[in-house]
Amino acid sequence: MNSIPLISVIITTYQSERTILRLVDSILGQKGRGTLFALEILAFDDGSSDQTVALLAERGIAAVVNTTNSGGPNWGRNCGLRQAKGDWISIADHDDEWVVDRLEALLQFADGVPIVSSGFILRNASLGQDQVRSCTQGVRDFAPNVAFIQRLLRQKNGQNMYIGGLLLRSDRAHVHFEEVHGQLDFDWLLRVTEGCATREVCRPLFIRHVEGSNLSLNSTYRDRDFEFAMHTLSELAARYPSEVKVSRARWHGSYGRYWYTVGEFAKARHHFLRSDWSLAVIFYFATTFVGGNWIRKRVQIFG
Repeated sequence: MNSIPLISVIITTYQSERTILRLVDSILGQKGRGTLFALEILAFDDGSSDQTVALLAERGIAAVVNTTNSGGPNWGRNCGLRQAKGDWISIADHDDEWVVDRLEALLQFADGVPIVSSGFILRNASLGQDQVRSCTQGVRDFAPNVAFIQRLLRQKNGQNMYIGGLLLRSDRAHVHFEEVHGQLDFDWLLRVTEGCATREVCRPLFIRHVEGSNLSLNSTYRDRDFEFAMHTLSELAARYPSEVKVSRARWHGSYGRYWYTVGEFAKARHHFLRSDWSLAVIFYFATTFVGGNWIRKRVQIFG
């Protein structure tokens, strides 16, 4: 009789008392638990001062606690990747929520590929909005390195590869996240997908709960994200020269839109000049001289 697969779930937390039980209960309540698969839950808390750890203990989960805050989830993610014993691994942020048959749906299509992904629902409490980010029908297969190239080129119509939507085969556990900043993942998504065939289940199988009208406007985070991306692209330039050239231009375009959004028009122009000159970029560049303040208050340009 074949044993059921073990799935290791890595949970990273910080000041999560308002959301952690929603996530944990959605994991413990997964359809097929104990019959189709077994769960190993690994929780890592990044120095919370609230009741996060106590609430995890109420559900029988003993969190490993970092005595010094690392600045992001990557410390806990890496600890989990090192300790996971499962045949498959899933990584969850503390403010996520899983659809009841998420693991069942992903496992159904996991044979033969090291990475299976799904879409998700972005639920913004402040705006009272749900945005579905998912392909629409069936299952999509991607040949080796296709998902990697899509991520490298930052293609918007490629495979959904948000970390909370991935199921990773255990042989991908050696790919670790950066811990210099502790919160960046562009390089990890490239390294974990390079050379791999992947598959996407065309359903939104988890919910990202967010608050605020934009989640990405912190200037320190944006600076780190851009600088680390440029470093990552430099390391890939010899193997993927044409793709890296395109990616650099798109990163500059995105960074220019960020500076436009926050009203730093001189910085926006600096990056627009180094981006790909689409009609949108030409428009935004021109309006950095006049009209930009009116536009940025009425149009979502970034995020």
